[in-house]
Order: sequence, then C-alpha cells, then structure tokens
Amino acid sequence: MGICRARKRRSLRDHFRTAKSHDLKAKLGGKDEITAVVLGDNVAHFADTLYAYGAEKVIAAESDNLKEYSARPYATVLTDLCNKYLPSIFLFPASPQCRDVAPRAMCELLT
Repeated sequence: MGICRARKRRSLRDHFRTAKSHDLKAKLGGKDEITAVVLGDNVAHFADTLYAYGAEKVIAAESDNLKEYSARPYATVLTDLCNKYLPSIFLFPASPQCRDVAPRAMCELLT
C-alpha cells in the first residue's frame, strides 16, 4: 500500500512511480496487490492516473476534514485503512507531509 496526497497529477506521478512497489511485490512472491491511497476532498478522480502509474487498486479517502493537510486526521484515516486492509508493506513518499504523518500512523499501529 502506498500513499499519495492529491494536489496535482505530476505530484501523484512522482510519489507513486518512485515507490518501487512492483519490485517489492516481486520480492514478496507477487501475491500482494499494489494499492494506492489518496487522501483529500474530491480526490476520486485521481484514480485513473494512479492506475496508469501502476496501481492495481486505489482507495480514495475523501472528507472535508482531509481538504487541508493536518497530521491527526490523516494519521487516523491511514491507521483505519491499515487495520481494515492489513497491508504487508506501507510505503510513504519522502514529502514533508508524509514525513510528518508516517511516524504518527506507525505509532498508532504499534509498528
């Protein structure tokens, strides 16, 4: 599972394509599904772009609370998604927001 914060199509490409998700999938035996998670308000339209960049599944978490970045709501949504889908690996891009939210989500997941 990988996360993308939707702002524009170029940032989605940079974040998702560089995740090396297909390499990791192969190393894990090829059974895991490459899932992209996009957070924000009105972001479902980015699904086609993420499929084009290699996602096999896209989860669009949409809410007014996710319109502007805030670490707590983002971490809560990511934690809930991890608990629901149980990914074997969760990748975050090296953006400032993801460097902020990743440790919060991982602490909530006790990883």
